[in-house]
Amino acid sequence: MNINEKIKLLEVYYDGGCGMCRRFMRWFREQEHAVEVVLLAYDSDEARERFPEIGDHEPSKLMVTRTDDGAVFRGAESWALCLWAIQKYRWIARRMASPVMLPLAQKICVLIAANRLKISKLLFGADDKKLAAEIEKLDAEECEDGSCHLEDEKE
Repeated sequence: MNINEKIKLLEVYYDGGCGMCRRFMRWFREQEHAVEVVLLAYDSDEARERFPEIGDHEPSKLMVTRTDDGAVFRGAESWALCLWAIQKYRWIARRMASPVMLPLAQKICVLIAANRLKISKLLFGADDKKLAAEIEKLDAEECEDGSCHLEDEKE
């Protein structure tokens, strides 16, 4: 992904029903931006007015961004653009957008996005034992030696 350094406006369409997504947007809003940023819940009236085709990009599955030149991005590319919009994180954005890192970042984005509501509920509304139990249920390969198994802490 080549980030267009001439971008002046970044529209970010996120899941307003997801606590984790809202927290990220709150954090993102508080940062010092190098470009103008507009944050909209993808299912809001304002989002549909501003970007009638938003539904074509499946924003319920992955975060969607659109630049002032009309380019639309999803998933890891959108995350890279969000980081790029913050001057002090541009170096991370460029690295994330590199041909080597972007495929890995996309896999991570898909995994997180697919589980975002569960992650949000756990991180922002569960105690440690419940969180550990839910993580155990996630579909992941077992470690050969069992070292990845989460056990209750011994007091």
